[in-house]
Amino acid sequence: MLADWRVKFRPIVKQSISNAVLDRVSDGLYRQEVNTESNIIVENKIDDKIKSKEIITTDDDLKSFEYIKEMLAKYGRNVDQLGYKDTQNYFSIYVSNLNNWFIRINLG
Repeated sequence: MLADWRVKFRPIVKQSISNAVLDRVSDGLYRQEVNTESNIIVENKIDDKIKSKEIITTDDDLKSFEYIKEMLAKYGRNVDQLGYKDTQNYFSIYVSNLNNWFIRINLG
């Protein structure tokens, strides 16, 4: 009687265990794929943010600096210590020290 029970249920139990193991492995592989894809998406978003934060000094910015430098020189001001700093939000012109700016320009 016990042997009959084993023979009867062995294929069912074997198939159930096989399906359970297969489901576990499939879930694990699927999670790895999803995590890999989400990592790729996050990396792409980070790359886009980095690219969008690059500061590009345009010709208009440089022309503005040269124009202001020429105007100051024309009126007898010393322009040797003039400099500029470009940021994402503005272009500033300073005298001898970044903190000593006297004009900020936003051309775009």
